[in-house]
Amino acid sequence: MALAGVRPEVLGNYHGTDGLKISDIKDLEIQQNGDVCFTKIPAKVVARSALSKA
Repeated sequence: MALAGVRPEVLGNYHGTDGLKISDIKDLEIQQNGDVCFTKIPAKVVARSALSKA
């Protein structure tokens, strides 16, 4: 976090019980054989309202 440029609680809440989830990455697909691929690069990450500070 020190060199990533994010503020505290951007990746989760104060207690660490909620944060970004795989479902928040909209351009990520998990295929039948277990491979993970991106449909677009850079991938779109949607911050849920519970995590959004705006």
